[in-house]
Amino acid sequence: MGKDFKIESDFMYNGYRCVVLGLSLGHRCGYVMIENPTNEMKNDAYSLNFDVHGGITYGAYSDRYPMENKNEQFWLGFDCAHYGDGKDLELVEELNDLKTYMQILEVDKMFPSDLEVKTTNYVERELKLLVNQLTDVFISNSFITCESCGTQHRVSDKKTKCDNCGSNLNYVSVI
Repeated sequence: MGKDFKIESDFMYNGYRCVVLGLSLGHRCGYVMIENPTNEMKNDAYSLNFDVHGGITYGAYSDRYPMENKNEQFWLGFDCAHYGDGKDLELVEELNDLKTYMQILEVDKMFPSDLEVKTTNYVERELKLLVNQLTDVFISNSFITCESCGTQHRVSDKKTKCDNCGSNLNYVSVI
């Protein structure tokens, strides 16, 4: 009996946990763990407009997928199983029993193609691009409060002084 997927890469990038899965049908998926997802992410991840391969196709809390965790974590992800994406037949062979592997090969022969297989390295690069975009979203939606007068300023404005009282803004408290 085969496995549905295997973890091909698990790494940290700019403070985000990133995971690449290889799936039994020969495609790969990439996932980023989000510590504090926005309401939009939690409610309608599929409509998020991130520039990542094929767009966001997964957004959910889970303690089992894409990898087991002690507690439920929120994951955003994308897949490389779109029109124009090829199958990694070595991955198909590794994750399936012989009968299933032969069936997949037979179907693949009926529809020959020279589609590009998205490698683990490709998915890792896409995950890093997604993290960079997530960082921009969280920064643009973050505020810093002036310790002197309580006025809030958008972090993305990169101000060094409070508009209200002129005190220095301490960005260390945002990180």
